Amino acid sequence: MKPTKFILLLWSFGTIATSCHHKPKDPFIGKQIHLDKELKLIFNQLVIQDIPDSLQKGKYRIITIHDATCPKCIYGKLNLVDQELFSRLHGIDKMDVIHILNIQPGDSLYFRNKMYAQVKVQGELIWDRNFIFEESNELFTPDESKRVFLVDPQQQDLNDWRSITRS
Repeated sequence: MKPTKFILLLWSFGTIATSCHHKPKDPFIGKQIHLDKELKLIFNQLVIQDIPDSLQKGKYRIITIHDATCPKCIYGKLNLVDQELFSRLHGIDKMDVIHILNIQPGDSLYFRNKMYAQVKVQGELIWDRNFIFEESNELFTPDESKRVFLVDPQQQDLNDWRSITRS
């Protein structure tokens, strides 16, 4: 093999090897996050009201997104994620945990009658009737790890909630 071809081949392998280790920038990091006015807060036996300003800004928030009409999603994700978050957040003030529940209008009766009683969380519950939260914040993704994220007081998605530890 000629030296020129060998050097070119070596350079090609080096370029491919280093490009495989380059991670593209996460499009969610630094994204502005907001809670749309169409979203509703669920509390006290399914009383629904507008989201108060205190949940909108001024403190760190961990936001999770769940399919609320799926029993496996309630038992195996929502309840467990909430339990894990509150065990990590014990003693940390100025932090809200907000669970966005995707509930299509046709499934609302099923959720009220069958699923709501199974929800065992300490965090706030937000009713999302048509994927409004994900659509308005451009957060649609099949990646389950992108369905729990940290938002700072300036509404920026930090997307690193696992780094939170007890104070």
